[in-house]
Amino acid sequence: MLKRQLSILIVITMITTSCINSARLEVQTPSTPISKIVEFATLTSLSIPKKNSKDKEIEPNFKDKKLAYIYKYRKSLHVCEEDRFIPDYAERDSEVYQVNSQKYIVEFGCSSGAYASSKEFLLYSIKDYGIEIKPLTVLKRTDEDGMNLNSQPIWVHRKMVSGLLNFNPNTLDLRISTVRPSGGYIAEYRFDGDEFKLLKYSIVPDVSTQKKGVEPNIVYP
Repeated sequence: MLKRQLSILIVITMITTSCINSARLEVQTPSTPISKIVEFATLTSLSIPKKNSKDKEIEPNFKDKKLAYIYKYRKSLHVCEEDRFIPDYAERDSEVYQVNSQKYIVEFGCSSGAYASSKEFLLYSIKDYGIEIKPLTVLKRTDEDGMNLNSQPIWVHRKMVSGLLNFNPNTLDLRISTVRPSGGYIAEYRFDGDEFKLLKYSIVPDVSTQKKGVEPNIVYP
């Protein structure tokens, strides 16, 4: 009787041990759903990119408080929204010109490329109720950009100006040139009555046409 009980106990022990070992093997097998979840979680956690502290925009050191103010609130003022903003360029190539004791023209740099720069001009005015800042737009013809209506050119006011820019603080004249070998335009403006008024607008043909003696086409006035 005792031998029979011992035999039954040995069989039960062997079955239990076999089940435990099988369960352990199943957990460690990569083909099981549990191990795949663990494996996936491990790989995912390794691929999470860390934020680089160097990506933070370095605040420019402007030489004029008006420029620093416009930079600080440029998003609220909607400045340099049409192109990629380069803080270093804004610090290096922005200027403030005094018109009188209460008005200043701000030339604010947005970005710079291989052939042209992009800037915005703003009127900074000291009023009885506080400081007023508004954009100074320029009138531009859009037909050279492929925009027209029934073959007629469209004139639009633009905040951002691009090209070779030259502002004369003595005469308050602004000259914009986008002329390249493929052609472009030359526009001349004068600050008058708190705005830039168009004086002259010329369409310049491409280089091959210029060599044939074709002069720029003056479309305004």
